[in-house]
Amino acid sequence: MWLNLFNKVPSLRLIIPYIFGIFLIGEEKKLILFAALFSLWCYCSNKFLQSRLSETWNIRWLYGMSYVGLWFSIGCVSGLHAMSKSAFPEGLTGKIVAEVCLKKEPVKKKKSYQIYAETIRVTPEKLKGKMFIFYLQQSEKIKSLRTGDRIIVRFNPVKPNNNFTGLSFDYNKWLRQKGICATAYIRTKEWFYLKGPEKTDLIARADRLSGKIVSIFKESGLEGNSLGLASAMSIGYRSDIDKKVESYFRAAGITHVLSVSGLHVGVIYSLICFCLFFLKYGKTQKVLRNIIIVIFLWLYAFI
Repeated sequence: MWLNLFNKVPSLRLIIPYIFGIFLIGEEKKLILFAALFSLWCYCSNKFLQSRLSETWNIRWLYGMSYVGLWFSIGCVSGLHAMSKSAFPEGLTGKIVAEVCLKKEPVKKKKSYQIYAETIRVTPEKLKGKMFIFYLQQSEKIKSLRTGDRIIVRFNPVKPNNNFTGLSFDYNKWLRQKGICATAYIRTKEWFYLKGPEKTDLIARADRLSGKIVSIFKESGLEGNSLGLASAMSIGYRSDIDKKVESYFRAAGITHVLSVSGLHVGVIYSLICFCLFFLKYGKTQKVLRNIIIVIFLWLYAFI
């Protein structure tokens, strides 16, 4: 079964070792060097032996293993680069003032609002481009914040404690895999709104557009779990779903229904095809129909 799959999709032979390299040993530099040397050894051995051995000797696996080792080491380097971006700079003391950009809308917690933000301008420079999780003190002005907004914050970064014992959840590693450098609690008087998103920030534009769709659902009379389910099943927005209801879906094994998947794309595709039924006569109309379908599907993916 697996051999047939590899024959039908040859790129899997390279994608799988690349993914393993990212998640397994992204921080082990010695193992990265070992993988690269192993790849080089397999390639050189294949070149050296293929002209000296009989044709009955099958050494093609050496050539394949050289590519596997190469992509494994590339995955390791990618993982190392990602982890280095989220590394906490040593020697930071005192409060830091920075201009940050919100990457997600604020999420309400019990005593604060959680935001994901990236530093745009900051001193020291080694913090520029780092991702943080900020916990803002609850206030009315937070409700106006949206994805892409720029705010000025004054904070004291806190490095996540690494209390992982092998049995508990490794919170520090989880944050670093998400690209998070540190966390901080910010009082209301320690931040203020600067400006909205840049025109080139497509992610912010897409998030705001999905927010408008949720607002349309609210204006149509949906509320509570009905609003949460409609938002999740249409555009993947799950913040309004009650945690208890979400646990029911998880227990039933159908959590994927609450996320945008191929099923949703198939439904959208069917609706677009139905609306464009008149563009199916002649080669030109069919090409135009396919172009319009692709544009609308990418628009849906954008939202």
